Amino acid sequence: MIGEAAKNQAGINPARTVYDAKRLIGRKNDDGEVQQDKKYLPFDLVNKYTKPYIKTEVRGESKIYAPEEISAMVLVKMKEIAGPTLGQKSRTLSSLSLPISTTLNVKPLRTLVLSPALAF
Repeated sequence: MIGEAAKNQAGINPARTVYDAKRLIGRKNDDGEVQQDKKYLPFDLVNKYTKPYIKTEVRGESKIYAPEEISAMVLVKMKEIAGPTLGQKSRTLSSLSLPISTTLNVKPLRTLVLSPALAF
């Protein structure tokens, strides 16, 4: 779930509520910002291929996701919501604009391009 439903669940079950995944895109696990963020995030970050991956529980099963996968899931959900609102079937929705932080350096920005590719 994303949006309002996820916000409502965050207070009840914070360990299973994932947010700020975009902050992790394109960063190494030993990056200072990742280590700082790790202290405050309610979900676990694990080192996989020298990158931070998000570990959470889904339907009673432990899952590990790349930050790009989380971003892609959000994009898919946004596409499903936007399609009917715009009068289009979600499968034919071909364009989606997302705000991108200007504080991203080149590497995270390049890897952020993977999210729409995974979503569509």
